Amino acid sequence: MAQGDTLWTPDAARVASANMTAFRMLASDASGSAIADSQALWQWSIDHPAAFWHLLPNALNLDIETGPQLEHSGSWEERFFPEGRLSFAANLLDNGGDDIALIATDETGTDVIYTRDTLKRDVAALATTMRSLGVHEGDHVGALLPNRAETVIAFLAAASLGAVFTSCSPDFGADALVMRFGQTVPKVLFVCDGYRFSKRPVSITEPLKHLLDHLSTRPTVIGVPVLEKSPDIFEHLGAVSFSEAVQRGDGAALDQTKRPFDSPLCVVFSSGTTGPPKAIVHGAGGSLLQHAKEHQLHSDIRPGDRVFFHSTAGWMMWNWLVSCLASGASIVLYDGNPVYPQKHSLFALAETHQVTHFGASARFYDMCAKRGVPIGEMCDLSACRQILSTGSPLPPRAFDYLYTHVKEDMHLASISGGSDILSCFLLGDPTTPVHSGELQAPGLGMAVTALDTNGKALKPGTDDIGELVCTLPFVSLPLGFLGDDTGERFKAAYFSGQEGVWTHGDLLEPTAKGGYIVHGRSDASLNPGGVKIGTGEIYAQLSVLDDIEDSIAAGLQIDGDEQVVLFVKMVAGATLDPSLVKQIKSHLRSSLSSAHVPSKVFSVDEIPQTRNAKPAEIAIKRILQGLPVGNEAALANPECLVQYKDIADTLRAPISHNKKAAGH
Repeated sequence: MAQGDTLWTPDAARVASANMTAFRMLASDASGSAIADSQALWQWSIDHPAAFWHLLPNALNLDIETGPQLEHSGSWEERFFPEGRLSFAANLLDNGGDDIALIATDETGTDVIYTRDTLKRDVAALATTMRSLGVHEGDHVGALLPNRAETVIAFLAAASLGAVFTSCSPDFGADALVMRFGQTVPKVLFVCDGYRFSKRPVSITEPLKHLLDHLSTRPTVIGVPVLEKSPDIFEHLGAVSFSEAVQRGDGAALDQTKRPFDSPLCVVFSSGTTGPPKAIVHGAGGSLLQHAKEHQLHSDIRPGDRVFFHSTAGWMMWNWLVSCLASGASIVLYDGNPVYPQKHSLFALAETHQVTHFGASARFYDMCAKRGVPIGEMCDLSACRQILSTGSPLPPRAFDYLYTHVKEDMHLASISGGSDILSCFLLGDPTTPVHSGELQAPGLGMAVTALDTNGKALKPGTDDIGELVCTLPFVSLPLGFLGDDTGERFKAAYFSGQEGVWTHGDLLEPTAKGGYIVHGRSDASLNPGGVKIGTGEIYAQLSVLDDIEDSIAAGLQIDGDEQVVLFVKMVAGATLDPSLVKQIKSHLRSSLSSAHVPSKVFSVDEIPQTRNAKPAEIAIKRILQGLPVGNEAALANPECLVQYKDIADTLRAPISHNKKAAGH
C-alpha cells in the first residue's frame, strides 16, 4: 500500500466504548455544547486549556488535589496547578489486591511476578530503609540497573519519599555514566554486577569502579545481583544487598505524603551525541497527568490490561511504561536481546503473557518487516488491541507489514515525543482510521503545528515540511535543567527557534487526511541546493528495497553546497554494486525528488545509533565535516564510527585519491 492509504478503521462498537469517546462526552457537558469528534475535542482542549487540564484528573481517576482553576495567560513562565498536591507513588500503588501489577522476564524465560499488594509492600519497605540511609525529600537517587522489577521498586520508593530518581542502563560506557550521575550526585545508588545479552554475561565491574571514583560524593550503594548470587564487587564496595534493604523495612506503611504538583520526580537525559547530555528535570504532577492522558485516552488502556514496551531503564519510554500502573494496568518488563533466541521472541512473550498493548522501536518493526517474519502465523496475539511504535519514524512498509503479517484488527499507533517532555506530542487515536506512514493526531492539550521558515503554519496536504512546534504551555513542561539556575540554557534549547513557542527539533508534515509525518531531526536535516529535506523521507523510501537492512544519511559541504552522502547496511548475502546504487538513486529521484538523490553511497557494517535506537545522524555529519563527534559514549555502538571516519578521510582527500573509497 502507498503512503496515506487506510489500513484500519475502528468499528462503531469500538469507537462507542473507547475511553476517548467517554471523555469527549464529559468535555461536552463541561463546555455546555456538543463536541462532535476527537478532532473537535483536541481543538477544545487548546482553546480552553484551563478547563481541559482541570477536567482530566477526576476523569482519569487520579488522586490529585488540583486547587482552584486558574485561567492561563499562555505564558511559558506560568505553571499548572500552583496549589496542587499529590503523591506520585500512591497514585501508582493504591490499587491494591491480588491482581498482577508487574511481570518481569528475560531471555531465559524466567518470570518474576508481583501483585499490587506485594509491590506496594516492597516499595514501602525499601523506602523506609532508604530514609534510614539519609534519603530525604529533594535528594537524588540513582539506579544503574537493567529493566527489572528491582528498578521499578527503587523508582517508586524514591518517589514516595519525594526524592529525585535517575536510571541508566548498565550497557552505558564508563564516561557516559560519569556524565549522567556526575550531574545528579545520588545519595543512594542502586547497582548491578552486570547484565546478559544473547545469554552472554557482561560484567560492569570496571565501569562501576570508574563511576564511583569520579563522583564528587560517594553514595551508599545497594546491590542487585544479576550475574552472581553474591558478587565480589558488592563486598568490595560495601554494598547493602537489595533483598536486605527490603527486609530491613519489612512491615512499614507506604509514605503517602502529598507534595506540590511541581515537585521534582526524575531526571532524564538527552542523547548528548555532540556534547554532555542535558539533565532534564521532570515534575511529579505533570508527568503523572500527561502519562495517564496518553495511556487512557490515546491508547485506551484500562484496568486489567497488560502493557509491554521494549525498553531499557535509560529510555524515557521506561518511565512511560511504569506510569501505566496508575491506570490499573499490569506492566510487563523484558531484559535482554529483543531478537534472541528467535526473531519473534518479543511477540512470543506477548502471547505468553496475554499482552494487550505491545510497544517497541520503529527500527525493530522495520527489521521484522525486512526479514519477513510471519508473526501472525507463529504467535497468538488475540489479546493484543494496540501496537505502539516510537524512537524514529515508522516507514509505510512497516505499517503494511504489521497489518499483513502480525495482526489485521488492531490499533497501530506511531507516537512521537521525547525525553525533553517525558511524553508525546503526537499519538494514536483509537476512534479514527490508521493511514500508512502517518501519525494520527496531536496529544490532547498539545498545541502542535508545523511552521515554515517565515513562522507561518503549514496547511495540511501541501507536501511542505516545517518545524514541529508547540504554541501553548503544556502540563509536562520540564521544570528545567540541573545546574541551570538562571534558566538560560533551557530557554536556548527550546525557545530560541521561534519567539514564544516550544521548538522541538523535529521536521513535521501535516497531511491531507489530518495526520502527520515526522521527517527526522531538524538539526540533522539536509539542504542540497538550498532545498531542506528530512532524512526520514529517505529512510522510508529505502525501506522498500529488499537488499537494504538499514541506512543513514548526512550532508557533506563541498564548494558552498551540501551533498547527500548515504550509508547503507546490506542484508546478509547482499552486495552494494553499481546496479543497486543506480536503483537507489532512481527510486529516490522518482519517489521523492532529485534533491534526495545521494552523491555518494557507501556500504557499511553497522549503522550508529543512540541508546534509544535512533540513527546518530549528527555524529556522522560532524565526521564528514572533519569535526570531533563530541560524545561517542552517548552511542550504543561507537566502535562502528571508525569505518565512517575512514570513509570521510577519503572524501576529503584530493579527487585522485577518492578511488580508495568504496562508494559509488
